[in-house]
Amino acid sequence: MNTVSEPFGLGSPFPRAAISTRRSDHLKLRGIGSAGTFARPAVAVRALHAIAVGYWAMFWSMNGLDKFLNRSDVGPLFWYGKDRADQFGEYFTRLEWSPEAIHPLLVFAGIWELAIALPLIVAMIAAFAKPASDLSRSASNWGYVLTGLTLIGFSLFDIVAGDRAELREHGLYLALMFVCCVWSQYDGAAEKQITTGGD
Repeated sequence: MNTVSEPFGLGSPFPRAAISTRRSDHLKLRGIGSAGTFARPAVAVRALHAIAVGYWAMFWSMNGLDKFLNRSDVGPLFWYGKDRADQFGEYFTRLEWSPEAIHPLLVFAGIWELAIALPLIVAMIAAFAKPASDLSRSASNWGYVLTGLTLIGFSLFDIVAGDRAELREHGLYLALMFVCCVWSQYDGAAEKQITTGGD
């Protein structure tokens, strides 16, 4: 029977298999070396992923709806929102564009923002699946790509229109989006640890 070698070439009187079993039992008692080790942290990571995509789904949904519902009575409340017509009227005056294009542009922007929200809503729902579905990360990746491209487009327009306050705001959102995107990939790694038992 194999024994475990000790320093200076001395053999151990305990069989290797017995030592291995005892060490495994000891690690299990400490919560090390099993899938359970990673369960609690990975669940927390998954929850934060769901919160992140939920935030962006809400962000784009509400901003898209605001293009249509601002300054209107929606029943239980008055949706005050932000009237972009005056803001874009100033932009168009600076750029010497026709103000007739403001309304169609805002309608397009509202539809586009609602479209961005769709994959993020799917990602939020799929994030709570057990086991977590790859659909959540795939959908969130699409949502983050569309978010990044849109915020970059907004930032370019801010520069041309000379609105530095909006530029800083969109830059902050862009930085937050990158953090959420990285966290989404970390969530995928954590889920893999649960599946493989941390190997």
